[in-house]
Amino acid sequence: MLPTPCVSPYTWQKPNSSVSSTDTLPVPQGDRDPIPEHDAHRRGRRSLLGFRSRTSEGIPGFEHGCDYEKKYEPDEEYKEMGPNARIWLTYLDESRIFDTQKCEEWQDGLGALIVFASLFTIVVSIFCSHSYKFLLPDNTLMMSALFTEMIQIQRAIADGTPLEDVPRADTTFTPMMSDVWVIGLWYTSHALSLSVAIVAMLAKQWIRQYMILPSADARQRARTRHFRYMALQKWRVAEIIDFLPVLMHVAFSLFCVGLIIFLFTLHTGMAIVVTSVFAALFVVCIVIILLPVFNPECPYKTPLAAHAFDVFKRSNKTDGFSENHPSVQSFPTCTFTDRVQESA
Repeated sequence: MLPTPCVSPYTWQKPNSSVSSTDTLPVPQGDRDPIPEHDAHRRGRRSLLGFRSRTSEGIPGFEHGCDYEKKYEPDEEYKEMGPNARIWLTYLDESRIFDTQKCEEWQDGLGALIVFASLFTIVVSIFCSHSYKFLLPDNTLMMSALFTEMIQIQRAIADGTPLEDVPRADTTFTPMMSDVWVIGLWYTSHALSLSVAIVAMLAKQWIRQYMILPSADARQRARTRHFRYMALQKWRVAEIIDFLPVLMHVAFSLFCVGLIIFLFTLHTGMAIVVTSVFAALFVVCIVIILLPVFNPECPYKTPLAAHAFDVFKRSNKTDGFSENHPSVQSFPTCTFTDRVQESA
């Protein structure tokens, strides 16, 4: 039994003209006037960087709120939970919409994160490859100290001075504390950025495996999808993906602190200028993260802002903070269950 496409029962035709596929346009339910032709075409398209592109209205079940009773034929009596029943097909359509939107968002974010982490790792590697020498003994200084001792011994012999009075050359090496801090911060930043890149690649594989359903009947595919979705929630995959940018911010901060300490050992004025730039950048990032929490109209919404809003909402729960607050509406937390309930 093949599913029939979802077609709106309301159509509008041009007066005094022949009906064609391009003249049939959907109109809203109710007794309102039909949609003008230019507005109808505008509804079927959306603007992307100034260009008009068609939406995914042709995909079966993509329209939110589609009438699945018209899309799929009724089940036979006592077979409403059969292998290819309408309930399983509806579940698969709605889950495909939800999973596609969520997984595409994750894939785009992880892809950008991998690129940034890779480039950042290359930059930090250059600094690490030249800074590790600060923890090794300087052979030049050791040879200079030994030559100085030999000259002093020769002068003592010529003057008749006892050799016991000649000071010994100090060949022990102790790295400066500032060098230890700089190298430690840079190598820690390097390790964090590599870890973010590796975990991001693993997360992309998790998402790809999650989207692949087995070739089976609708009921088996629906059960498999639900099993994977519950495992996704249980093992907190979303939290892991949202935590990766935090690690990347920590890695960048450690690198900046190490660079500032290194510059203070070279030139104080230059270090003050660089410190001012990094401090301004840090303040701007904090403001960008926290601004959407207090201003619902702010478009600077990120996963970090969403987590900050959760903390803010819990802390203000006892102060009359309502769920209808505009800030709550600016951070939608739609789940797959909400989509199914809204389309029912």
